[in-house]
Amino acid sequence: MDSLSLNASGYLAMTARLGFTTTPEVRIGPGPPYTTPSLQVNLFFRVFLGVLGVAITATPARLLWRSGEFAATVFCVVSMVLNTIYVVNALIWRDNNVAEWWAGDGWCDVQTYIYFPLNMAFHAALFEIMRGLAAKVALQRVTSLTPRERRRHGLVSAAVIFACPLLQVTLTFFVILIRYNVSPLIGCTAFYDPDWVFLVFFVLPPVFVTIGASALAGEFSCLSVLCFLIRALAD
Repeated sequence: MDSLSLNASGYLAMTARLGFTTTPEVRIGPGPPYTTPSLQVNLFFRVFLGVLGVAITATPARLLWRSGEFAATVFCVVSMVLNTIYVVNALIWRDNNVAEWWAGDGWCDVQTYIYFPLNMAFHAALFEIMRGLAAKVALQRVTSLTPRERRRHGLVSAAVIFACPLLQVTLTFFVILIRYNVSPLIGCTAFYDPDWVFLVFFVLPPVFVTIGASALAGEFSCLSVLCFLIRALAD
């Protein structure tokens, strides 16, 4: 047996242990009945809450974009995209009949490369929102930003939000272990090599930006209280 066959056999053995492969003959799943009341309830709430999340976020996203709030718009749009993916995955793989499942070719391949970047963009947008609020409170001016300043602010926001996600898209090829796995309701999931690259560029960045957003939120709150006290004393 040549090395290619050995690699293929190893791949099938690994994915079979995970419960699913793109080859129907080697898929492993529970027998009939292929659905349960708890699974149906889970499906209902995943779809209902996901659609609700998209619906209630669409209008704020449009208004924020018109107002020039780039980071907040990205925050809303990423939330809508993630909720849409969750709903579609739940509807496609809504039971345990793995023999009849769609293999997810293309759809899951894309998700493998965008899942972590989308979540990173979500956290980075929140950080940028907090940074922008803190900067506005601390700004010692009464006039609005000039077009050049707004353009520069937009470029800085884009760099803060998208720098790490774009890097993650590139690095996914080097840290992914298998093509993908599929689970009921959850849909496509990827498995990554737990090395230092995955830790530094995928696991830690969302933690750091969330901590940073919390710190900026605290700074924003303190500055807001300080401004309120100054105005109260001035009156």
